[in-house]
Amino acid sequence: MSRRPKLRPELLTREVADEFLVYEPESGEVYLMNPTAASIIELCDGSRDAAAIAAEILAVVAADPATVKADVERTLAELDEKKLLQWCE
Repeated sequence: MSRRPKLRPELLTREVADEFLVYEPESGEVYLMNPTAASIIELCDGSRDAAAIAAEILAVVAADPATVKADVERTLAELDEKKLLQWCE
C-alpha cells in the first residue's frame, strides 16, 4: 500500500487574502505557500497517496497529467523536507 501524506495536526493553516500560510507553533516558523502547494496541502488528509492527489487536481484543472504528477511529488518532497507532513500507511 502507498504512503499517504497528512499535514501534521499541530500545524495551523490560514488563508490570508490570496496567500496560504502554514504556521509551525513549536519553531514559530511561518511558511508561505503558492497556490499549487496550497491545493496539494488541502488534499493531504491521510486518505490519498500522491497519485490520488494528482488525480483530484486533474479532475478540476485542465493540465498535463505528467506535469501535475511531478508538481505533486515535488511539493510533497519539499513539505516532507520541512517536516510538515506525517505519513499514513
